[in-house]
Amino acid sequence: MMEYLLTKSFKAGAGVAARRVCRITDPGTEAVQAAGPAVLPLGISADLGASAGGAVDIHLAGIAMLEAGGAFSAGTLVSGDAKGRGIRAPRGGLHQRVVDGGAANAALAVPGLGASDRLVGVIELADGYADRLGQASLTDDAGLSISVATTGERLLVSWQARAHAVGIALQAAHAPGDLVRVLIAPQQI
Repeated sequence: MMEYLLTKSFKAGAGVAARRVCRITDPGTEAVQAAGPAVLPLGISADLGASAGGAVDIHLAGIAMLEAGGAFSAGTLVSGDAKGRGIRAPRGGLHQRVVDGGAANAALAVPGLGASDRLVGVIELADGYADRLGQASLTDDAGLSISVATTGERLLVSWQARAHAVGIALQAAHAPGDLVRVLIAPQQI
């Protein structure tokens, strides 16, 4: 059976294995294997991988083969694991954590907070409360910075998690290494 694909060649920003979820680098000139569901995928690498600096073909639309990184059923939204292999895409959602405050502009660890997530609330739980959302910003995959000192206080941090999928599995994967057909449809979930 013939599969129709929209495929484009990119320069590989690092080694890219065959049949892996890939993303575009910033500023958008090279393709690399996706390292988890936190960024929007570009597509799936073709049957031949590439070494860094080489040309790699990336399937952008259509039905492509993907190497599984774990088990999932047909109809599952799939994303890439740390090696770009297909896994069940995590769902986004609203999350909250209470964390200790700190010095002004210090990076505060917030377990589960990702760099692509959206802050929806930062409340200082002092006498009553103080809304700190306007003074807060994300620093890295687990960091929050607040422009005013919150040392000795507790903070209720709320965020909308963002996850991404490369497409929909048309076949089940029973174990890592299985090759499955995926309908490519990159999306934020």
